[in-house]
Amino acid sequence: MRGKDALALAAVADSFERLEVSDASLEHNLVPTLVIVGEHDPERPTAEQWKGVFQNMKMTVIEDADHGQTIRGEQFVEFAVQFIDEISSD
Repeated sequence: MRGKDALALAAVADSFERLEVSDASLEHNLVPTLVIVGEHDPERPTAEQWKGVFQNMKMTVIEDADHGQTIRGEQFVEFAVQFIDEISSD
């Protein structure tokens, strides 16, 4: 936490509840959606549950990565660009 704005981080954490979207809303989402998680990401179980909810979701797992490593790694960008290329060609 050294060097971080504790009040700002607390405000972000407090806002998470208001960011939740219902499964019913997600079921009707037809927008192509890419979910990238790490193999050891604590959010992976949630992403796995989304597979049965989103109609047009692709999930990619980055091997041997946790949450922080996933979003900072080169593979994250590679997978995102590949996904954009795929949906752009459809």
